[in-house]
Amino acid sequence: MIVTIKNNINLVQIADELAEKMKSELKEWGPQTALEIRNNPNFPFDTGALNRGIKGQYRETESGATYTIEADVPYAAYQEFGTILRFDASYTSGLGLTNYASQFKGAGIIKSGGIRSRKFFFRPLRSRFEILLQNLRETIK
Repeated sequence: MIVTIKNNINLVQIADELAEKMKSELKEWGPQTALEIRNNPNFPFDTGALNRGIKGQYRETESGATYTIEADVPYAAYQEFGTILRFDASYTSGLGLTNYASQFKGAGIIKSGGIRSRKFFFRPLRSRFEILLQNLRETIK
């Protein structure tokens, strides 16, 4: 008696299809996330320059794809983290931003005691990132 088990699964094709689904998910996630940041009720809207400065860009490379979202104005971090001496580090925990964010506390922009933290950028970004991870997990299944 002879038993032959043959594998007809094309792993390269499966990997390529998965990579395309993941790229598609990232392309959809990025603009939605930038829009959610702009529409955040904590968004500091004065002249509109900060709102117009929220930009996203999708890029594909040989090794994968990236989506970059930036607040392209020099004062964005001051609005995000505030300049008041007390700093709530819990909001940046797990993002690797605590040291970066803490450099703005007490920074020379004193306006009636400092600028309070508006948390307009990283809070919605973090919640949208969780959605992206969940969607990618479902894609992998």
